[in-house]
Amino acid sequence: MRFLTTTLLLCLLFISCTVDIEDNKRVIYKGQFIDNTQTPISNIHIGVYADSYLIGEAYSDENGYFSFVSLETSDRNFNIEINNPNSETYNHKYNNITIRRGNKNNSNQIYAKQLTYNLQQLELAPKAYFTLILNQSLPSQTITYNVQYRTSDCNYSYIYDFIPDETCYEYINYSNTIETNKEHTFLNILETDVEFSYQINNGNWITEIIPTADTNTIYELTY
Repeated sequence: MRFLTTTLLLCLLFISCTVDIEDNKRVIYKGQFIDNTQTPISNIHIGVYADSYLIGEAYSDENGYFSFVSLETSDRNFNIEINNPNSETYNHKYNNITIRRGNKNNSNQIYAKQLTYNLQQLELAPKAYFTLILNQSLPSQTITYNVQYRTSDCNYSYIYDFIPDETCYEYINYSNTIETNKEHTFLNILETDVEFSYQINNGNWITEIIPTADTNTIYELTY
């Protein structure tokens, strides 16, 4: 509460602060954080932001539940950030989630507000790192490759209910052509497959399916 009060006072002191706070109105946010095995996750930070200003926050308890009161805002730049990498208790094991209020495809629904936002159960996916190491054997060798992996990014839209949109854990393709050594690390979801396709010089395309069963998976190829 002290931090929240300080933030609002700073808004009054600086003209550049444009947060639209609604007078005498508070809203409740509640829900539970679980992992992919339905196990509750404790001490996960959730913050409500209006135009990047924090107007409410909480941490999940030992059973993964959270419930807190926040200021209300009419600001269109409104986000709920879960496990924000900038928070002091950021849990590096799990991904972060962003929730927007309203439908990104319909601006008329942006102010679909209510007094209680029941976010229900939110699943945080365990992250994994996939490192691709490419070693050139001869100066004349060229490799063209594509890496398809599942990103850890997750975005939701909240209108009148909790509705996920199409940008949650989507597949990403990374393509490149090199004539040198290369090391590249990708952040993806644990226990998902990475598809690595490559072509050396003008040869046939080869595809490898690489499971990421560990938090750090390394695949090395000499071409």
